[in-house]
Amino acid sequence: MRPLVALFPRLHTFNWRGVRLRPRYLSTLVSFLRGASLRSATVDCRTMGSDLEDIVSSAFKSLSQGFQDLEILEVKGLVDGTLLFPALRDFRSLTTFRCVTASIDEAAGRALASLPQLRTCVIKLPERQSFMRTVDRLRFPCLRDFKVIGTEDAYGRFSRVARCPELIDFTLDVWPIADKDGISRLIQNLRAHLSGSPHLTRLQIVTEAGGVYGGSSATLEEDSIVVWPFHIRMLFELKGLRSLDFSPLLAYHLDNELFASISTAWPLLESLSIGAAPRCFHLSPARVTFQALSILASRCPRLTTVALHLDASKGLSGRGAQIPKEHYAELWADGRPVLSPSKVTTLRLQASPIARPREVAKFLSSVFPDLESVVSLGSVHEDTPERRLTRQSRAKKWSEVRQYLIMMRAGRMHKALGIAEVVRLVCENADYNTLAALARSCRSLHQDAMPYLWSSLHGLAPIIAALPDDRWIIEDDFIRLTGPLLESDWETIIRLAGYVKTLMPPRRLLLFRPTSPLFSEVRLHQDVVLSLVAQNVPGRVVFPRLRSLSQQALQRSHEHFGAFLTMTGPHLVNLQIDNGRTFDQLSGVLETTFSRFTKIQSISIGANVQDQDHDVDWDTVVPIPPAWIVSCPLTHFECHLTLTEGAVGALASVPTLQHATINLPDCRSFPHLDSAGPAFPELISMDLTASASSFIAFAKAVRLFPRLENIALGVHYKPLNDVLAHDFINALCSSLRVQVLDCIHVSAFDTGDQEDVIVLSVDSMVACHPDDFRPLLKFARMREFSFCMPWYFNLDDALLHDVAKAWPKLRSFYLGTDNYCAWPSPPHGPTLAALPPFAMHCPALFDIGFQFDATCFRGSRIPLESELYGALQEVELCSQSEMCWLSVARSPIVQPQAVAGFLSCVFPYLEKVTAVQVPGLAPAAGWEEVSRYLPVFRMVRHHERLKVKKAMRERKGRQPEEEEESSQSEWDIEDEYSTD
Repeated sequence: MRPLVALFPRLHTFNWRGVRLRPRYLSTLVSFLRGASLRSATVDCRTMGSDLEDIVSSAFKSLSQGFQDLEILEVKGLVDGTLLFPALRDFRSLTTFRCVTASIDEAAGRALASLPQLRTCVIKLPERQSFMRTVDRLRFPCLRDFKVIGTEDAYGRFSRVARCPELIDFTLDVWPIADKDGISRLIQNLRAHLSGSPHLTRLQIVTEAGGVYGGSSATLEEDSIVVWPFHIRMLFELKGLRSLDFSPLLAYHLDNELFASISTAWPLLESLSIGAAPRCFHLSPARVTFQALSILASRCPRLTTVALHLDASKGLSGRGAQIPKEHYAELWADGRPVLSPSKVTTLRLQASPIARPREVAKFLSSVFPDLESVVSLGSVHEDTPERRLTRQSRAKKWSEVRQYLIMMRAGRMHKALGIAEVVRLVCENADYNTLAALARSCRSLHQDAMPYLWSSLHGLAPIIAALPDDRWIIEDDFIRLTGPLLESDWETIIRLAGYVKTLMPPRRLLLFRPTSPLFSEVRLHQDVVLSLVAQNVPGRVVFPRLRSLSQQALQRSHEHFGAFLTMTGPHLVNLQIDNGRTFDQLSGVLETTFSRFTKIQSISIGANVQDQDHDVDWDTVVPIPPAWIVSCPLTHFECHLTLTEGAVGALASVPTLQHATINLPDCRSFPHLDSAGPAFPELISMDLTASASSFIAFAKAVRLFPRLENIALGVHYKPLNDVLAHDFINALCSSLRVQVLDCIHVSAFDTGDQEDVIVLSVDSMVACHPDDFRPLLKFARMREFSFCMPWYFNLDDALLHDVAKAWPKLRSFYLGTDNYCAWPSPPHGPTLAALPPFAMHCPALFDIGFQFDATCFRGSRIPLESELYGALQEVELCSQSEMCWLSVARSPIVQPQAVAGFLSCVFPYLEKVTAVQVPGLAPAAGWEEVSRYLPVFRMVRHHERLKVKKAMRERKGRQPEEEEESSQSEWDIEDEYSTD
């Protein structure tokens, strides 16, 4: 006989229903699991018929014999307990057992009591009268969490023999009690059962398995089964209770004295719920008022959750009525409420009438200072139209109470705000409006919020507006000073400026907006900076904590920016400098920067170099001392003006530089780079502007960028034919590491934008052939690629196919899509066949652009078997590409409807097709028509996908028998729709 082999030797948890096998395989599967480290098993028998009893019994026997280390066993849907209980004794390591559908018998009770490590147990008691007649005592030595489901009579017989000395949590799910004396018998049985459990802290008596209470009368009747206060008092012998939930399906008639007795008997109570379940019925008139809540709040300081039924309208019927002071009980002294020690956070009220929600909220806020949630529960007995209207009105009023509590809690300072660390965390994560509210709330929070409120400004206008109203004025949307600043004005400016750490505009110049709606947007007048600089005491630092500064935040005050720098502290780490109107102004600012700030980490020079009214342009050489560059811990360097060769060499030696924007000088060699050690050791991103020859010399001098991931290259391309494509691309590739580079952007750079408006002749352009381009294919991590030089791109479909295979992570690809780029005329150059490889091999591709021949087919349509689809035919034209943006440059086109169908098949999510418009040349006709067809194709494909998904759902929702009879699989359905 073949020995049994453990299929899952490390299996810890087993759920039969999750396996989704037929019931008859249960015993077989359990036998194959022998040898596994099984600790938890769940067996769901709800789908098993009576004809499988032998299989179920065999499965439980196999579990008990093969998995003696099983700790958790949960059985669902089992009706006949005799199939399980004989095997219980063999589970010697069982700690948790749950079975709520099969009633236990005497033998099962003995088996459970014999388990030495059982700590959690859920069982159901039988209703037969002979239950537990032959048992004298059942002792569960380690049981801590126990739930019993059954009738009052069955629990009475069980409670007389069961003892749980270590019990902590006990739940009794009792079915509806048949007679009036049943409540007293039930509580007496509880006392007898739990008297030997000194560690009991949590007690629940509920009705979850029973029906709805039959009585619906709102008055006390002779035959009603009512819970009176003395019934609850019978539980006071259980001294150690911390949580009580008494909500069986009965009628209740309680009073305030009961809750006073509860608070005296159980002063350490943490959770209390009496008659709060929706099925519970409370008789009228209700005798529980707000006084019960006050007593609990004053005598049970650990109480956090209260659930009950009370009359919240008593004493509040008249207009302007307030809650009587006697309802405050012990929380009223010297004519006003006293501070409550209560920690109650949750209050659940079952079908409680209410009047004057605002007064109720004031009372609850006083009695329960930490109250966070008030829940109004309905009752299933409110089934008549009149009672439903009453319930809706009551729910609306309790909703108003919750709103009032939120407002009251917002106006009261939380105790946590007295902790400095908490206040700091709040201020660090608060927005501007929250910080402004904190600064205006109180003196203690004002001191904490002000440094965060004023730490970042987009300009000086807020500081000027903080001066007295007669010191400034708004003229033509500019804020300016009305006269000389007084000493008190300087005190205000210095106090607020001392908080400022960042003085930089956002992406667009943010304008100061006064709080009054009468003012429009205002900007800082340049005279303000002049006044501040001129009137400041020499040597006085106004912004001592400033870390980041941009000249744009001062409205580009070129004449006074250098003097303003002397008003800042020496701790500046981020500085943005404009190029200045004249070279002398720029030189003065740079001289102050180099002499004053030696801890700069990020610097930007000449960001607005394109301004027409400035004398400084791209060709201006900026005199940055190499010694200053080496001394600063630079991480970001941006200079749109031309650097000296020595400055470039100094930048290459900075060990902390990670991001650089450099305009190279027109040099044929870089001796400072050749003599230095490893160049740019930590550089990650570079934006480079240079002529083609100077870039080649620069790349040879650098030799290799060890960590460069992103390079953007703008090439001064005059004259046009001084460097061949082969030499340029080889120089680029030799300086980059294949293992790290993932982004390349190369384009022509022209200060006059001439190449954006003219079309160059092919004879004057550099030719780029496939062999020239192939060295770039070794960068397999490429994610973004853009190469738009004024070249003649003499490429073909084979090269683009190789590009798609070499760069599987490609997200964006643009090749020769600008006006000054030229491509071969048909029938040469790429065709439509160059597009499918990108759909097949580049799943993350989002946008793509190059010029191709869209006239390379005959007839009015492109058949599905056409060679233009290429590798897509291998997957039956089911493209998974999510590319949605296509740039076609100046691609020729015929039959736009056929091209649109082809593109929609290759790129199902394609949204937009753009073509280059060249001034003076007619645009390629047809691409606008393609853009109109694409939404129609996309809509049709979307509806087809919905139909397939619906068919798939209907297929999965069929019964197993129907699935066996069906001859068409899910894949057949998909093929049917795809063929259509």
